[in-house]
Amino acid sequence: MRRQTVICLAICFAMSVVSACRAAPTSHATPDAEVISEAAIPIDSDSDLDQVIKAIGNARIVMIGEPWHGDGAAIAFRARLVKRLHEKAGFDVLAFENDFFATHEAWSAVERGDDVRSSFGEEIWPFWIKTEVATPLWDYIESQARSSRPLRIAGFDHQPNGRLSVTTLAQQLEPRLAALPGVSPEQARLAAATVHAALQDNPNASSEAQFAALAALLGRLERETTDPFWRQVAESLRRNIEGDSRDAVMGDNLVWLASVQYPRNRIIIWAHNNHILADAETFTTSLDPVVRDMLKDMSPETVAGITYTGAELRKALGPDIYTIATLSHTGTYSTDISTALGRGPPNAPQPDFSLRAPLSETPAGTVEAALAARGDAFQFVDLRPLPLSGPVRSRVLDYTSLPPLSLRLETGFDGILFIRETYPLTGPPGEQTP
Repeated sequence: MRRQTVICLAICFAMSVVSACRAAPTSHATPDAEVISEAAIPIDSDSDLDQVIKAIGNARIVMIGEPWHGDGAAIAFRARLVKRLHEKAGFDVLAFENDFFATHEAWSAVERGDDVRSSFGEEIWPFWIKTEVATPLWDYIESQARSSRPLRIAGFDHQPNGRLSVTTLAQQLEPRLAALPGVSPEQARLAAATVHAALQDNPNASSEAQFAALAALLGRLERETTDPFWRQVAESLRRNIEGDSRDAVMGDNLVWLASVQYPRNRIIIWAHNNHILADAETFTTSLDPVVRDMLKDMSPETVAGITYTGAELRKALGPDIYTIATLSHTGTYSTDISTALGRGPPNAPQPDFSLRAPLSETPAGTVEAALAARGDAFQFVDLRPLPLSGPVRSRVLDYTSLPPLSLRLETGFDGILFIRETYPLTGPPGEQTP
């Protein structure tokens, strides 16, 4: 419904057709899992991450995913890679699956001299900034903020859920709408009020007609403004209201970041594995019965329209992208973050990071089990040169509600980061808070 899409406060852990299914495990053979494990490189030190840099090569954009937002080891491992990419490979923009407007405004505040953590503390999803495992990443970002080559921070999600969106987006939007020829101050005020009400988690305060009027004015702002940032903000908000695919809009926002705001920079993208999937057919053409069951009631047109942020970026930028999925085999992870870490109104209580759940070992025949058998705690695999002949089983899309799925992993991802034993957002065993 239109009024419900202006602000989506729920965290998207997996694509809707994926997260809705809690199916029993399947038992497909995965003959190429051993081929993948034999090509794995152990990552014992930060210098070993140079093998990842070598695989990325000249790609201007690297997308690094995680299997679950509560996977503490995935956050910590990727933070090490981000630091290495910035130090050794010239990557100097880090774009989060996070509020496009609020993240932009927060980085603008840092450029004006504000502190990094105070600027971003309420703008980035809490699991990526307010947790023990995220501390080294933000320590590094802070340490580089005043250097000659800072690690710039951006966001690409069309969901306006950061504090700056809640408190300032409507206020900043109103005069820009009022400046459009033929738009009265009252029309601009009502449109801004519609945004404000939705961002206060009160979308029912506005009628369908008011949402339609807002979308029409955003369309005009999108076409008529000379400010490239506000053109993109207007498009992102309009498509949110109109219910466009979240991944399609996030992909468009990333194309804008790569081609307009940072056209000469190397960019790191930080998101969930399912968003960075570079080819939608990796999922939609899978013969796995769980996937077939998910898609069976959809029309061919609906299935053909399924997309991912990575797929949209690949279509636009082609070989300039290298995508890396992160896989975890077993351990403990932070759970129930759909409620415990949900972003509510500005006065909502701080999220609770103490909830934990065991991650069962992936079964024999999966990519994760084959990699775990090597014994190395952290590994990397470049999938591109491997002679893979068919699908492999993996929990790459989500390990909290799905069994391993049989997928042509190499069509959706270029590489794999592997974690043998993960841990919660509070840190590794022995370092966790009670």
